[in-house]
Amino acid sequence: MKLKTKKKLARFAENGVFHFIGKFLYFFGLTTLIPVLPIVIFSPVKKLADTAILVSILFIAIGVVLEFVARKSPRKALRSLGYSTLFPAAVAFIFAIFGKKFIIALLLKFHVTSYFIVPWIQEYVPTVIFIAIAYALIGFALIGSSFFWKKK
Repeated sequence: MKLKTKKKLARFAENGVFHFIGKFLYFFGLTTLIPVLPIVIFSPVKKLADTAILVSILFIAIGVVLEFVARKSPRKALRSLGYSTLFPAAVAFIFAIFGKKFIIALLLKFHVTSYFIVPWIQEYVPTVIFIAIAYALIGFALIGSSFFWKKK
């Protein structure tokens, strides 16, 4: 194999790894905010939730940087981040639309319940719709802003 081909292959693999890790961290950070954000906004006990929010924001920031490094084009990076933002918005909409009873029944079906989860669902699922709307607006804004950059 020629040296140029090896370098191109290595660069392709490196960008793929950056893209995968960046997208995973961005998605994980956004998804983590869905259950934690209502607790921070509406609960008097915030110590653990504040730490979770800071970690989520750190994951989101690292994910954004890695996505821009991997894509090497603001247009592609913004579009990719926009679509990645719409998926957690869809999950939050499902939580909000189907309501408390459906989610509790789903968790009981998979034997995933505890005395922490059920009270959280009963208290905070109605506020998740605001997070879903915010994520949808951010996702569409990122996708829309990608059209203002030149193609590379």
